[in-house]
Amino acid sequence: MSESTKAVIFNALPLLLLAAAFAAVSIALLPLLWRERVRAHVLDWAVVLIFPGIAVAAAIFGALVFVERRPVGGHVWLSLAATLAALAPAVLLLARWSDRAFVVGGIGRSIEAEQRVSERDRELGAVSELAASFGRARTAVEVARPLVRQVAALFAAGFCGVVTIDETGEEARGVYGEGGGERLAWWEELRVDLESEPSGIASAYHDASPVTVFDVTSSTLVSEALVGRIGAKSGLWIPMIADERVVGVLAVASTDVKRTFTSDELALLQAMAVEAGLSIERLRSAVALSAALGREQAITEIARRVRAELNAADVLRVAREQIQRALQVEHVEILVDGENANVEIDRAVPLEAGERFVVDTVAHEVASALRTARLLEANTFQLEQQTALLHAAQVVTSELDIETVLQRLVEEVTKLLRADAADCYLLDPERGMLRCAAVYGFDPELVGFEFAPANGVAADALREARPISADEYGNPSTPIPNVAYEGFARALVAPMVWAGETRGVLGVGLRSSERRFSAADVELLEAFASLASLALRNAESFADRIRQARVQRGFYRIATLLGEPLSLEETYDAAGQAAAEALGGDFAAVLVPSVHGLALAGGGGSLPDVVRDLPVPRALEEAASDGQVLAATQIDVDERFGPEWAAAPIASVLAIPVPGEVPGLVVVFFARARSFAPDDLELAQQVAGAARGAFDRSRLFEA
Repeated sequence: MSESTKAVIFNALPLLLLAAAFAAVSIALLPLLWRERVRAHVLDWAVVLIFPGIAVAAAIFGALVFVERRPVGGHVWLSLAATLAALAPAVLLLARWSDRAFVVGGIGRSIEAEQRVSERDRELGAVSELAASFGRARTAVEVARPLVRQVAALFAAGFCGVVTIDETGEEARGVYGEGGGERLAWWEELRVDLESEPSGIASAYHDASPVTVFDVTSSTLVSEALVGRIGAKSGLWIPMIADERVVGVLAVASTDVKRTFTSDELALLQAMAVEAGLSIERLRSAVALSAALGREQAITEIARRVRAELNAADVLRVAREQIQRALQVEHVEILVDGENANVEIDRAVPLEAGERFVVDTVAHEVASALRTARLLEANTFQLEQQTALLHAAQVVTSELDIETVLQRLVEEVTKLLRADAADCYLLDPERGMLRCAAVYGFDPELVGFEFAPANGVAADALREARPISADEYGNPSTPIPNVAYEGFARALVAPMVWAGETRGVLGVGLRSSERRFSAADVELLEAFASLASLALRNAESFADRIRQARVQRGFYRIATLLGEPLSLEETYDAAGQAAAEALGGDFAAVLVPSVHGLALAGGGGSLPDVVRDLPVPRALEEAASDGQVLAATQIDVDERFGPEWAAAPIASVLAIPVPGEVPGLVVVFFARARSFAPDDLELAQQVAGAARGAFDRSRLFEA
C-alpha cells in the first residue's frame, strides 16, 4: 500500500468521520442552547461552540489530506491516533444522547445554584434570626418589628406591616408597620372591619391563604383607603396561622413598580408568617394565662371578703367596692332578684370575656353570701322573736294591770316586726266600737280614740277572724277617721280572740312602701295578739277579783254602819266612802233635799273642795226625784253638766238615788274616764238599798 493510499485511508477518512461526529453533536446542542440563551452563561456558549469548531477544523484537515495525499505532519499513525483520541468525546456524547441537555447551560445552572444556595443561606439566616427574636419577644410589637424589617430587607418591599385579629374575628388591629424604611405610627392605630369592609387583610383572614394582587389600583379585593395611604402598586397578604386559627396578617406591598411574587418567595413568607403567628399566639396565651391567674386571685379575694360579711347590706357594699377595685370602674350596681344576683357595670368600653367571667363568678358568690346572710338574719330574727315572745309571756304573767300589759306588748311587737308604729284597740261589743287602749310610735293622744269597726283594715280582720295585711293603710274607700294614721303605706292587723270571743285588734304600720310584711310577720303578730287576748283575760279576771273584794269591803262597811249607833252625818260620810270603794270610784258625795234643792250632806274627808263647791245640776235633781241611776262617762262633753263640772278634776260620774222618807243621792266620782257595765248599775242598786237601810236606822237613832 502506497503512502498516499495510507494517507487517505488512515488520515483523511478518520478526520472526515471526526468532523461528521462533531457536526452531529453540534446540531444536537445548538438548538438546546438557543432555547436557554437567556439563562446561558458565556462559558456555556464557549463549551458548545467547541464542537462545531472542531468539526470544521477536522473537515478542513480531512479535505487537505484527501487532496494532497499526504498525512498530517508526515506521520500517518500519529495523525490517526490523534484523530481517534479527538473522536472519543463525540462518541461518548452520542452514546448518551438522552443526557445531552446537561451539556447545555451547565455553567449557568451552576452559577444559579450557587446563587440559590447563597440566597437560601441568607433566608435561613433571616429565619434563624427571626426565631431568636421571637423567642425573646414579650409583646406583639416585639414580634412584628423584626418580621417587618426582615421581610422589607429580603424582598426589597416598599411597605410591610403586621396586624392581629381580635378574639371575635370581627376586627384587625395594626401592630407595627414600616414604609420606605421608616416606622409608620398611624399603622399602629389602624382598625380594619373584617365583616363589612373589603380589604386584602379581610380576604387573607377569611380564606386562610395568601392573597396576591399584581395591580392593586384596579382590584376590588383591597381597601382603596389603605392602598392610597401606602402608595402600593402590588400587594401580598399572608395569614399568620396558629392552632388552625388566623391570629394575624402580614401585609407586603411594592410601592415603586408592579411585581409578582414567586412560589419560593411565597413559601418563605408563609414560613416566616407561621413562626410569627406562633409567637403571637404564645404571647396571647401567656397574657391570657396571666390574666386568668389575676382573675382567679381577684375572685378569691373578693369571695373571701364577701363571705366574711354576715349582713346582706355589708355583702353588697363589699362586693361593689371589690369589683370597682378589680375592674377599675366607677359605677357598679348589684341587683338582687330572689336567690339570684346580677352585677351591672357602667363602662363605655364593653367588658372582655375574662372580665365578664369575673363579674359572673362574683355575682354567684354574692348570691351565695346573701343566702348565708339571710339564713343568719332569719335565725337571729327567729331567736329575737322567741326571746320577745318569752318576754311578752313573762309580762303577761307578771303584770295584772291591763294598760301596762298592752303598752308593753305594742312596744315589743313594734321592735320585733321592725315596724314604725303599733296600736291595740279593744272591742266594746254592746256599743259596736273599737277603743284605742295602747299605742307605740303614734301620738299618745290617740289612746281613747274610738271608731266603728266597719272602717279600716281592722274591720276586715274582725270580719274574717284572721290577720289582714293591707298595702294601702289609709284606703280612701275605708279611711280611719284620725289624722294619726296619715302617712302610713302598709299595715298588718290581727284580731285578739280568746275562747271564741273577739276582744279587739292588734296592728302594726309601715311608713315606707318598699317593705312588705312576710308570712313570718303575720304569724308573729298573730302570736302577740293571742298573748294580748290572754293578758286581757288575766287582767279582767284580776279586775273581777279586785272588784269583788272592793264590793265586799263596801258592803261590809255598810253592814258595819247598820250595826253601830252613828249619827246621820257620820252615816252619810260612811255611805259615800263605802259606795266609792264598792264601785271603784276616787271619792263620793251624798246629796239630800233641802230648801234650795239637793245639798251636800256628806262625803268624807277625801272629797276635794272644788267638788264640794260645784253647783248641783238639774240632771242630778231629776235622777233623785225619778229614782233613776244616772251614768255620765265623759263629763267634759256631757251637756247635762255645766262648765264648772267640765273644769273639775273628774272625768266620769255615777249618781245613785237612795229611796226613803227623805230620798237622797249618792254620787260617785271618777278621776279617769270610766264606762259602766250592767254589772256596775246592778251593783249601784244594791248600794242604794244598803244605804237606805243605813240612813233610816240613823234617823231613828237620832229621833
